[in-house]
Amino acid sequence: MPVIVGKQYHETPVFSDTIKYVVFNPYWNLTTSIAANETLPKLKKDPFYLKKHNMRIFKGWGPDNALGTLKLVFPNEYNVYLHDTPAHGLFKKERRAFSHGCIRMDRPVEMASWVLGGEEKGWGQARIDEIIAGRQRKVVVLDQPVPVYILYRTAYVDPEDGVLYFYEDIYGRDTLLAKALFAGNTGRKD
Repeated sequence: MPVIVGKQYHETPVFSDTIKYVVFNPYWNLTTSIAANETLPKLKKDPFYLKKHNMRIFKGWGPDNALGTLKLVFPNEYNVYLHDTPAHGLFKKERRAFSHGCIRMDRPVEMASWVLGGEEKGWGQARIDEIIAGRQRKVVVLDQPVPVYILYRTAYVDPEDGVLYFYEDIYGRDTLLAKALFAGNTGRKD
């Protein structure tokens, strides 16, 4: 499914871990770094910044929070997880680097259903939609944790037609890889 990844200066890291639980109607807490480096300076310039951006300080869940309706959690040192978003229009863009490092999913209900075991385990999309509609925070621990691998690839061969596709290297990692692979290569043929 289409995803949104981190901006150039908030790169989504490459790592692997295990999805342990799903949080429906999650709370979203402004991280210290976002609050200090982004929100507070804007709030100092404009005392109505929070109101203009539909941000409030309250207890409980808000439907317009940055996490959307659910998140898949795989505790990790980067504080990165898979989650929904209220900004689904961004999935229509070809370049989708808009987050602070987390991965926003276009079809989060499908993914939550899959990691929880689907209809066979009683976690069909209708049940998930019902939980979300209830607007209460709910944490569900997976019976069987699911491995997740966050990769960064700028080339892809479609297994259906064998065509090689190249994508923009938004983080500039291909240049670093090329330097590492070809360092010391003088081009001489001995």
